[in-house]
Amino acid sequence: MCGRYRLTAKQRYMRDHFGLDEDPPWEPHWNIAPTQAIATIRQHPAEPTRIFGLMRWGLMPYWILLANPSGVIAETGPSTPAQSQVIGAVR
Repeated sequence: MCGRYRLTAKQRYMRDHFGLDEDPPWEPHWNIAPTQAIATIRQHPAEPTRIFGLMRWGLMPYWILLANPSGVIAETGPSTPAQSQVIGAVR
């Protein structure tokens, strides 16, 4: 259950707490896992208002694939034939 959390706030509470103009289209979730869409509140870039939106929750930042395009973890080594081929081609 690594990286999971919950967001059980009601729409009314989120609207009042963050100063949104209207109730966000959000249902409470008790087990949010990576790769699910989650509620986010962000500042509008040009105006002093906050915006509700949904974004994908994930554990790996986009740049991790740039640093390790094969997805091979050094501790485990090549555990599949595809990873062995990638390591052989890189070395």
